[in-house]
Amino acid sequence: MQPKTILIIEDDQALTEAISLKLDRAGFQPIMMISAEHAMQWLSDHIPDLIWLDILLPGMSGIDFLEYLRKDERYRSIPVLIVSVSSGPDKMKRAFELNIIDFISKSDHEIKDVVGQVSAYFEDPTRGGVVAGAQKNT
Repeated sequence: MQPKTILIIEDDQALTEAISLKLDRAGFQPIMMISAEHAMQWLSDHIPDLIWLDILLPGMSGIDFLEYLRKDERYRSIPVLIVSVSSGPDKMKRAFELNIIDFISKSDHEIKDVVGQVSAYFEDPTRGGVVAGAQKNT
């Protein structure tokens, strides 16, 4: 069976490499992008199984990228997990309106816990918000 492809959109290179390593060790195929614009180019030829998305990105923000995804039929159904330090109630509310799996604060969770959520999602895609402290309602 082919490993699930996880598109990581994160501008912190060291963090991206750590996320990629943990995902790889968990049996996933991580693809790293430093901006939403780079991810859009990659998406023109690929469809990942899940997107790990930061909100604070250079250029197009994570929320703007998510809006772009949801407007395009090709990308509308891709599951998105937001992992960001930017977790204000307005951003969280808008992200959940755009049908994300979960919104996780980087400062409250370790990478291994978020990788665990990715694994749990693929075991049961109907469950969201499985990381302790994750919030859906604001």
